[in-house]
Amino acid sequence: MRKNCFIALAMILLSGCAGTASMSGWRDDVEKYVNDFGNGDPNSLRDVTWPQSRHQFSKLGADEPEHAQDAKGVLLAYRVIEGKPWFIFVVATVNNQLVQDIRVEAMNLQTSEFSWQESAANPTSLQQYRDYYDRLWKRLFPDRATAPAQYTTFPHEGELFDVQINAAKVTVTQRPSGASWEVVIGQQPANRD
Repeated sequence: MRKNCFIALAMILLSGCAGTASMSGWRDDVEKYVNDFGNGDPNSLRDVTWPQSRHQFSKLGADEPEHAQDAKGVLLAYRVIEGKPWFIFVVATVNNQLVQDIRVEAMNLQTSEFSWQESAANPTSLQQYRDYYDRLWKRLFPDRATAPAQYTTFPHEGELFDVQINAAKVTVTQRPSGASWEVVIGQQPANRD
């Protein structure tokens, strides 16, 4: 089952490989996966795993990462918030293998209607996140002039995120940088650009 789900998700997400990927395009593909391969059941998202057994979902903008804008998300948690079930993701847009933005995306599906909540941009946390990996690669590769892609893209191998929920506020913190993003369920509907 997992292998079939992986192949199906990869086919959906790779189908948009002719340009750029956005947060809204990423959400659209997650919805398409739930509807087409999960028969409308969002729990099907738990069956998909990529490297390191992550529940990862990517919308690729082009075949070559160094010339693409991708949207990559990791399913972090499933929680009941304000009486409704929500799937909590951390999602990044990556342009030419460099993280450009990171957001928390929360998805709810009730009676065939998807509802998304998205955190606001947080340039301070984004810079904190980038700075951590910049210091790390420079320490590990002191003779190198440029960063290896695995230190500038998203998600990083072995990367851990904590999810805390306080009433309707969801806070996602990346360890060990301490960078965090938050969204309040019911306050910020996702932008459908």
